[in-house]
Amino acid sequence: MMQLKDVSSKNFSLALHGARGLFSLMVLLYHLWNSGLSTWVMPAPINELLYAFRFGVELFFAVSGYVIVRSVARAASPAAFLRDRATRIYPVLWVAVLVFLPLGILDSREEILRVLEPPALLVLATVGNMLALPPVLPVPLFYPPAWTLGLEAAFYACCAAWLALRPGVGRMLVLVVGLCLIWWHPRAAFFLCGVAVALFPRTSGRHWTLLWLLVFLWAWSGPLPPGLVEVRLADWSSDDWLRGLIAAGAVTIMIGGIVNGSGPLSTWLRRPTMMWLGTVSYSLYLWHPIVLGVVKEAMYRTGLASFAGPAAMLVLAIVVVPVSLVVAEVSHRLLEVRLTRWLRRSSLTPWRAAE
Repeated sequence: MMQLKDVSSKNFSLALHGARGLFSLMVLLYHLWNSGLSTWVMPAPINELLYAFRFGVELFFAVSGYVIVRSVARAASPAAFLRDRATRIYPVLWVAVLVFLPLGILDSREEILRVLEPPALLVLATVGNMLALPPVLPVPLFYPPAWTLGLEAAFYACCAAWLALRPGVGRMLVLVVGLCLIWWHPRAAFFLCGVAVALFPRTSGRHWTLLWLLVFLWAWSGPLPPGLVEVRLADWSSDDWLRGLIAAGAVTIMIGGIVNGSGPLSTWLRRPTMMWLGTVSYSLYLWHPIVLGVVKEAMYRTGLASFAGPAAMLVLAIVVVPVSLVVAEVSHRLLEVRLTRWLRRSSLTPWRAAE
C-alpha cells in the first residue's frame, strides 16, 4: 500500500480541481431544473439526467476523500489538521447560515419556527448549524444545502481521531464509527472512493472517465430516489445494494482517471474556465440556493413567472447563473481567502500551544 508520505509529495491534480467546478454546476443545474417553474417538455433521458445531477454532491465527497488523505499526511498534528479543515469550511457556512436565517423565518420554514421560542433554543440551534452538526447530530437543519457539511465535519473528525491514535483498538473504534456514519448516511460512503484513489493511484478509468460518470449517475439513482436524502443502508433492497456497489466502483474509477489526467474529460477540466469554477465551487455550492430562492420569489411576486410561461425556468437560469457566479467569486475572495487567512493567523499561537 502507498504510504501517506508518498501521497502528500505528489502534486494535486489540476483536472480534479476543475472537476469541482463541474460538480458544482451539476448541483446548480439540478436545483434550476427542480425549481418548479414552467419549462418545455424534455425527452425522458434528458429529464432523468438533469434530476441525476443532484448526485454531484457525492462526487464532491469523493474529491474530499482524495484531498483529505494528503491533508492527513502533511498535518503537523491532529489539532493542526482540524484547524485547517475548520477554517476551510466554516467562514462561508457561518455567513450563509446567518443570511438564510431571517429568510427562513419569513418563508415559515418549520425547522426554524419550532426553535424560535425560547430565544436560548434558537441561539443553540444556530450555533449547532454554524458548527455543521446536522444531520449527524439531532440539531434542526436551518439551511438545506449545509447537510453535506455535517457529513464533511464528521469525516474530518474521524480522520483527526485516526491521526491522533496509534494502530490498535483506538483506530478500530474509529473505523466502527465511520461505518456507523455510512450506515445512517450512505452518501458518505463516497468519501472512501476518493481515499481509495489516493492510496491506490493506479485506479483509473483511462479514457473512459465520462462514461464512468454516466454509469455512476444511472446506478446511484436506484438506492437514492428523488426527494430522499436520509435512506439508511437497512432500507436498501438487494437491487439497491448491487447498484450502490456499481456506483461506488464507477466513481472510484472515474476519479482515478481524472487524477491521472486520462481522456478528453480531464483535458477539458484543466481549461482556465473550469479551473476558476473549481476555485469558487464551494462558495457557488453554498450561495446559489439563496440566489435562486430570492430570484424565484421575485418572479412570482412580479408576475414574471406566469408571464414567461414555459420560458420561466430559462429566465430563472439566465438571472441565477451569472449572479451566483459573481456572489461565489466575492465570497471566495472575502470569506474563503481573507477571513480564512485572518482566522488562521489569529489562531496560530493557541493552536501551536495545543499541539
